Amino acid sequence: MMVQEDRVTGEPGHLTVRSSVVERCRGTGLMCLGADLDVEAVLVRDTLPDLDGDGGGVGIGVDHDPSGVARATLRVASSEILRSVGYGLVVHGGEASIEATSVRDVAAHPVEADRGWGIALLEHQLLGLSVAATVTRSLIDGAHGAGFYAMGGSLTVEQSIVRDTQLTPDGAHGRGLELNTSPTGLPDSQATVRSCLISDNHEAGMMATGLELTVESTAIRKTLTNATEGAGYGLVVENDTVANARADLQVRWCAIESNVGAGLVVVGSNALIESTLVNDTRLRPSGTAGVGIAVQLSREVGVETVATNRNCLVLDSHETGIFPDGSQVTIESTEVVGTMPDDDGRYGDCVGVRAFPGFQPITAIRNSNFRGCSRSGIATFGAPVELSEVTLDCNPIHLNGEPRNELDFSVADLGGNWCGCDEETDQCRVLSAGLEAPEPVY
Repeated sequence: MMVQEDRVTGEPGHLTVRSSVVERCRGTGLMCLGADLDVEAVLVRDTLPDLDGDGGGVGIGVDHDPSGVARATLRVASSEILRSVGYGLVVHGGEASIEATSVRDVAAHPVEADRGWGIALLEHQLLGLSVAATVTRSLIDGAHGAGFYAMGGSLTVEQSIVRDTQLTPDGAHGRGLELNTSPTGLPDSQATVRSCLISDNHEAGMMATGLELTVESTAIRKTLTNATEGAGYGLVVENDTVANARADLQVRWCAIESNVGAGLVVVGSNALIESTLVNDTRLRPSGTAGVGIAVQLSREVGVETVATNRNCLVLDSHETGIFPDGSQVTIESTEVVGTMPDDDGRYGDCVGVRAFPGFQPITAIRNSNFRGCSRSGIATFGAPVELSEVTLDCNPIHLNGEPRNELDFSVADLGGNWCGCDEETDQCRVLSAGLEAPEPVY
């Protein structure tokens, strides 16, 4: 079933499909070209690939009419898209509103096997058209490669669930949400994810590259590992090295739990992480990593991250609770508890700070509590650290500093710091116990 604009007058077409079943179509179940499509209480299922075998079996597709001028718009409500091939729902250079809709069990594309995406929102690169979409109270379950894929444009996802995204045939990707900046430089690549559950995906619960991202009141948990790297990250945000675009991340009131390798990773970007729990970050199958929050330099292009962690709680990580690596980090009113070593008994720092040649920014730590970590409260490796109103409680080594790559460390005590265990006070001395620096996790 297809609706398109009038190619003589240029007027957009209009089609409403309501309380219907669309099944076993070839190529696309419902197609909109430069027109308005309204879908309500519709079941679209078992869309089959094209007969030539080169195309997918898209449930609902929205695109610009290449011979017209009208911008396509889509509204889907109270509907279900089931067992598509390649894409469950795809919007290409148009506008969409998706509400109370489920997209389930999207199989991999017969040719482009990395695509079995639940919902895909793509800018139209040839025509320079961005995409804008809102997804509310919806479910994406059992896609392949990415449950939700966006490239450029503006996106809001609220009160939705993205779960059980399966790996691509090569075992590399099965991300819950994959969000990318415009590859052609169109402005305003941004996304908001609010009040969502992202669970049981593979490689990364959410991955964002080079765009503005706000994540609020969202749970990202139980990400499973991929077959290539043993990664099952919670949230990864990084700069786009091709477009030379930093990402800008704001995370508030979230729970990032029971992921593998790292709970939250920020690379070469800006980040504000507030009032967020990062809990139970697990080792990779190789027995390494398991870092709570990693804030890293982008080594590929030499760009540092600038990040603030405020009012956060980081529990039961491995190797390092918070890991500033060649980046400018402020830690305020934050607690890190119970960081454990890797399977070889290495590391176990509440906070581990590492400098890199040419990148030796200050890590400022204020009004924070670090306790019960297996190796140290704070360890710095060739990096400057400033401490004020910091409590270091029941760590084998409270403060440790080591030079690294001919870079010396420094620890500035700005007052109000306390070291000890339970009620027994100890002197806040900086030791150099020959500790090994942790390695980047991403």
